[in-house]
Order: sequence, then structure tokens, then C-alpha cells
Amino acid sequence: MDTTTEVAFGGSQWQTFAPFGIALAIGCLIGLERERSAAHENSGLPGGIRTFPLVALLGCTAAWLGEQFHLALFIALTAGFAALVVMAYFLTGSRGDIGMTTEVAALLTYVFGAMTYRGHWLLAAGLAVATTVLLSLRRILHEWVRKISEQDLYAALKLAVITVIVLPLLPDVDYGPELLRLFNPFRTWLLVVLVSAVGFLGYVGMRVVGPQWGLPLSGLLGGLVSSTAVTLALAGRAREEPRLVRACVLGIGLAWAAMGIRIALAVAFVHWPLLRWLGPPIGLASLTVSLGAWALSGQSRREALDFETKNPFSLWSAMRLAGLFLVILIAVRLAQLYLHESGLIVAALLAGTADMDAITLSLARLASRQDIVSLWAMVGICLAALSNTLVKTVVAYTFGGRPLGHATALLAVFTIVGGGVGLMFTVAALRWGG
Repeated sequence: MDTTTEVAFGGSQWQTFAPFGIALAIGCLIGLERERSAAHENSGLPGGIRTFPLVALLGCTAAWLGEQFHLALFIALTAGFAALVVMAYFLTGSRGDIGMTTEVAALLTYVFGAMTYRGHWLLAAGLAVATTVLLSLRRILHEWVRKISEQDLYAALKLAVITVIVLPLLPDVDYGPELLRLFNPFRTWLLVVLVSAVGFLGYVGMRVVGPQWGLPLSGLLGGLVSSTAVTLALAGRAREEPRLVRACVLGIGLAWAAMGIRIALAVAFVHWPLLRWLGPPIGLASLTVSLGAWALSGQSRREALDFETKNPFSLWSAMRLAGLFLVILIAVRLAQLYLHESGLIVAALLAGTADMDAITLSLARLASRQDIVSLWAMVGICLAALSNTLVKTVVAYTFGGRPLGHATALLAVFTIVGGGVGLMFTVAALRWGG
């Protein structure tokens, strides 16, 4: 028996009986779930609250016999049990039931029982809990799968290709002139993968939860995809149905807050120390716009408002982001070299009107290389977020009408005030600390 069990239980009696008790508990856990699901899943293997504890106990006993007498006993019992499960599967298959969930669960329970005797009781218990959770989510998982379209599946496969196949083939080397040695194929594509993955997961989350989970969650997930796209989509809904203006304000505000989460994730991935500087302004801006949107929405926050967002991932969008990132990276570096801080500010303001991801990644990358100090990287990202917020306010005015435009302008004020207070807090902390 493994020393882990000895340390955990101590004493010869505990060392002998504890693994069997844990195996029984594991079997009861899985058996309880199988018993509850018996009405929904017709399996020929008699599995429930009694059978599965016995299966786990069999696995533990087989491991004990193999250690005490001969390994052949463990092999024989394991082979016999596996044959019994296979036979049960073929019997149920002959009656038209081709599912094998209960059979696989029984095999896993046997293995977990054997693991407890070998001293891996904590791992066995954790895997048993994970197995039970997966089994209990049967109906929910099937509903989620039905909501994922074929195009979404292809997009996920493309994302996997650029992550697992393309990324490892790219060289991790900086190219370019001495002062502009900024092009690193591996790191550039890695950042593209990161941003694409965040947007894609937000999109999948929106498809999975649907409008019935409420507008707040839909707005947050939509903001992970594109806060500008959410603003445009909800502006159109507000113009078509004026009664939904307050609900649209909540969705837009939470999408803007999610943009802060997206910025924080990108910065943390590229240059973690910068997040200490950027955390207060981005965090307070997200908090104030969320609270402001919540207050402005009133009872409309209970609306199950549905709005369409396109799948954000495609190979073209990934290459576009990579190209835009490099262009902005070089532009910001040149502006900083020849125009100093004033050039960096102008570049950040202009870039923020087009794409927050590219300017955020560019400034974080330059800060990680120490081409610019973290303070100016933080200021640049905040100014880019400011210009991006103003652009989205104009979008809401233009496509959503005056009522939504006025409310969105208030959201912009909340965002700017929160970000400004956070920025002053960071600067004051730096001065006080310095």
C-alpha cells in the first residue's frame, strides 16, 4: 500500500479498512446518480445505489488480493468484470439501446476502487466527483450541444488549428531594424490566439445560455466578443422597439464593463506587472458603468432580450488582427521615438477609435520590452479606451435614437469618471510610494 494512505489514516487497522470505506463512498456517490437517472437512461447493466458500491468494493478487493497473493488474481478479476460489462452492453445493444454511459461508469468505478487501495484515494475521490457531475449534467449538455451550429464547430476547429498546429511552427525570434525589432511571429500569433479565444468563448457562452438567462449575463458575454458590436445591435433594437430602451442601456453598459475584463486579460497575458498600474482605472471604470447601467435600467433588467452577434472568429479576422497589431505597434513606437510622449498619446487616441485589442496588446508589448515605461503604457491604454467609449456613444446616438443616445452618454460619463478616479489613484499611489 502507498505511504500516502499510511500518512492520511495512520495505524494498521485504518491502513487496512480505510481504503475499502472510501471505495464504498465513491460507489455510493456514482450509484446514487445512476439510480436517479434510471428513468431517463435504459441500460441493461443493473446499476444503482447498491450495484455501484459493490463494483467499487470489488475493485478495491481485487487490488488487495493482487498485492497480498498474486498479481494474476487482480488481472483475472479485472478481465472478468470487463467481460461482464461488455456482455451487458451487447445484450442491451441487441434490444436497440446503443448507449454505454452506465457501462463506462461501472468500469470507472471499478478503477476508482482499485486506486483507493493503492493509496491514490484523493485522486480517486476527485475523479469520482467529476464523473458524477458529468453524468448528472446529461440533459443540460445535450441542450447546449443542440445550440451550437455547424459553423460554430468549424470556427472552433480553425481556432484549434491556429493554436495547436500553426503556433508551434512559428519562430520565437525578433525581426526588424535595431530600434524597431518588434516583429516576433510566435508572440504576435500567440496574442492573436489569446484575443480570438476570449471572443470565441464569449460568443459560445451567449449561444449556450441564450436570452432566458437574462440580459445582464448576455451583455457581459457579448462584451467579451465585441462591445462595439453589442452597442450597434442593441441600438438597432432600441430604435425598432422604444419600450426596450432601458433594457438596451443595461446590455450596453455591461458590455462596456466586459471590455475592461478583456483589456485586463490581454495585459495580464502580455505583461503582468502592467496590470498593477492599469487595474484601478480599468476596474473602477467597469464598476461605475455597471452600476450606472443597472440604476438606469430600472425594472427592465428582467427583460429576456435577445440580440444577434456573429461568430467573431475566422482566419481572416485573425490575420487582420495580427496585421493591425503590427501596424499599431510600429506606429506607436515611431511616435514615441520621434514625438515622445505626445506622439504616443495621439497614436493611442487614434488607434482606440478603431480597435482596442490591437492598441492594448501593442502598448503592453512595448512595456514588456521596456521600450516605454509602464506609466505611459497605462495612460495610452486609458486614452484608447476613452476614444473607444466616445465612438460607441456616437454609434448609440446615430443608430439608437435620442433616448438611447442620452442614456449612453450618461454611461460614458460614468465610465470616464470611474476611470479618471482610478487613474488619479494610481498616480497618487506612485507618487506616495516614490
